[in-house]
Amino acid sequence: MMNDIDEIVNKFQEQGYKITPQRRGIFEILVGNESHPKAEDIYDALKDKMPDVSLATVYNTLNTLKELGMVNVLSIIEDNSIRYDPTTEVHDHLFCLGCNRIFDVERDANERDFPQKEIPGFQLIDRTQVTYYGYCPDCQKMRKADK
Repeated sequence: MMNDIDEIVNKFQEQGYKITPQRRGIFEILVGNESHPKAEDIYDALKDKMPDVSLATVYNTLNTLKELGMVNVLSIIEDNSIRYDPTTEVHDHLFCLGCNRIFDVERDANERDFPQKEIPGFQLIDRTQVTYYGYCPDCQKMRKADK
């Protein structure tokens, strides 16, 4: 998990990337972030204090972070979005169909609910993640209140 801006800065610099104020701002938003933001969310959070930041800069920085193994990319089919997760340890997700929030689900890295028999010709990899769909407690309450 991204816990420290200095760690990110060092990894970027080791790879020959410059640390611009815009990149540092993106890092600050991601460190400790559990909301699984979209690139647009990061851009919106930055643009008021950094009017010269562009959405392209956000996407490029996120792609570099992905290449360096510092963020995971989540494709959420239900709302057709790409989200970025700074927690890179193996874990699953809960996606709320009501509010579109994503929650992390901790699990043992060796635990696998996938059937033990392999699909012929398909090689399983160690790094798996599952996204479960449902309703968070807040949305469940609102759904009951609407009935």
